[in-house]
Amino acid sequence: MDPLQRAPANQAPPLVGYDAIGSDAALQEAVRAFAATDDAGGSGASGVLDSLGELGRVAGSAVAREHGRLANEHVPRLRTTDGFGNRVDEVEFHPSWHWLLSVAWDSGSRRRRGPATSRLRTYGEPPATSPGPLSSPATPAR
Repeated sequence: MDPLQRAPANQAPPLVGYDAIGSDAALQEAVRAFAATDDAGGSGASGVLDSLGELGRVAGSAVAREHGRLANEHVPRLRTTDGFGNRVDEVEFHPSWHWLLSVAWDSGSRRRRGPATSRLRTYGEPPATSPGPLSSPATPAR
């Protein structure tokens, strides 16, 4: 081995380009166990898994991983005043936060308030789960 080698030889390659649904046996099992027959238009667990497929592929992508990294690196910043001293109380978010949240919302996950959707949204970045549960009504336990 070259003593001047800069690349670590004992690291796994980045986990990107996979289907987060297809590779998560525990998530599939949970969906099969708890999906009601009326979910996803009456098709049961297979319909729920199919409807989450695109979100699973996006969650396992290199793009989602990079947006998650950038969102962690650039934390939200509170601006209490503008340049003239006027009170504004705004929180500035990095564009990656907006990307992660828009993927979660555009996937239709706001209509499926289940643990499967929440778990998928955490693959790219954990804060992406916040707006769903905060704005969704409570779901009774089964």
